[in-house]
Amino acid sequence: MSKRSCSPRGGHRSATGFTLVELLVVIGIIALLIGILMPALSAARRQANTVNCAANLRTIGQGLVMYINENGYYPGHAGATDPGGANKCAIWPTRIRRYLDGNMAVFRCPTQDIEEFEWKANNTTPVVAGDGQTGYGYNKGEHLLKAEASVTDKFSYGYNDWGAYNPGTPPFTLPSFPQRGFGGDIGWGGWAQKEVKASVVRKASEVIVMADGVPDGSWDFALDPSNPKEGPGRLHKEGANFLWADGHVTWNLIDEFVLYDTKNSNIVFPQNSPPWRLRAAYWNADGKP
Repeated sequence: MSKRSCSPRGGHRSATGFTLVELLVVIGIIALLIGILMPALSAARRQANTVNCAANLRTIGQGLVMYINENGYYPGHAGATDPGGANKCAIWPTRIRRYLDGNMAVFRCPTQDIEEFEWKANNTTPVVAGDGQTGYGYNKGEHLLKAEASVTDKFSYGYNDWGAYNPGTPPFTLPSFPQRGFGGDIGWGGWAQKEVKASVVRKASEVIVMADGVPDGSWDFALDPSNPKEGPGRLHKEGANFLWADGHVTWNLIDEFVLYDTKNSNIVFPQNSPPWRLRAAYWNADGKP
């Protein structure tokens, strides 16, 4: 009896690759997964930036506390670059940095695209520190961190300089209006203010000393709660990180603290109005509205 060879008829085909339908299904699944994961990854990145920014402010706050313990007063906000005070430069970062072991990275918020955040002037003729600025913490020959709009260096964090009262706001006219922040402009003319003594601050855990700023080309290293261009920035989940005078850091919506309507920045709350009195105390070193 002869054997018949069996050959598959209508049998299985050999798998040599994916069909077009199968490829489309795989691509669709991958696209779906990306669509699901991307918002979560973006949220995680934003949260990481918020945490890193808060860590920066905590480090700066530690340096600030060490500065205060050694000197007995807060570092002031800006200093003169010339005898007449026509030009001004930041002095609080340079005075604090000696306590940070040269860690310059803490002065940059990771959410802000700031490349030249060191002490480099952006104009074609940089202004450098001389003997008059070494007392502000600059090294002689170092580029000054300038305030004027034409030469302003972008900077991440702002210092509560004048408090809730703007210079020249009636009835507080220069040079007699009260110093309510942590040291305004130091060292020249009618604008000159003295550094604020640590003893002035009675409720350190309830007074804002620094926060995320809004780089707009002018006074990036200052905070003015009544000016949207110099107020805290909406950089972290529509809020900002705030450094308080005792060194702790919190995240808050800026609506809780600024002295203007965040929905209409042209509306600045009048002094002694209910919202102004509720929020002004957070900006004044003595903790009073």
